[in-house]
Amino acid sequence: MTERSSDMERLLPSLLFTIAILLAACGSDAAPVSTAGDDGGEPLPREDETAEEITVAPNDETVITNGDAVDPRVTTPGEVVLNPDDPTELWVRFVGGDPNCTAASATLLMETPDAVSVELLVGITQDALARSCQAGEFNLRVDVALSESAEGKAIGWTQAPAPDAPLVTSDLSTDDFVGLTQSEAEAIAREGLIPFRVTRVDDKAFDVTDDDRPERLNFQIDDGVVTSASLG
Repeated sequence: MTERSSDMERLLPSLLFTIAILLAACGSDAAPVSTAGDDGGEPLPREDETAEEITVAPNDETVITNGDAVDPRVTTPGEVVLNPDDPTELWVRFVGGDPNCTAASATLLMETPDAVSVELLVGITQDALARSCQAGEFNLRVDVALSESAEGKAIGWTQAPAPDAPLVTSDLSTDDFVGLTQSEAEAIAREGLIPFRVTRVDDKAFDVTDDDRPERLNFQIDDGVVTSASLG
């Protein structure tokens, strides 16, 4: 009995090794485990896979966060409103292309106790050519942070120029804006599709872009009146 037990103890490791090999061989022929969702749809993504592109329906609103654009152009917003939950932030809404391929930024041109004004620039992303851009129109938005609450203030924006239209004609020069109130000057500029911005109000100068745009009006305001108007 003792001798048989010793023989079994010697054979046991070999038997276990043989059984393990057989189980592994059977497992290799087994059907792969399905990674589909509960409804049998598309395979679920692996945990190490991250989506680089935004999935959005045309009627949804998408916030554009990238500001580096190729060939940015002034675009007239569809709407500029206060963030309903934060009056120190503006929502600049517009209709554009695929959010994965559209880049936009909004510059705060003016922020006074009575008014705020922005300029919207829209272009394409730096890597748009490497992406699959959907055709169609999408509801997009750029957010602009303010230094203080704009609740109760007038909200304005730069209007995009009409293509190939003369912006300051022989009938209208920069001198014609001097002496007008700020609201009067801005109303005339919008009516004439002239892009404009306010560079100074009283003793406060605003940070503005240094790009050269010969069709753009630059207003300086003192006591609510335009004291200087220039192009550039």
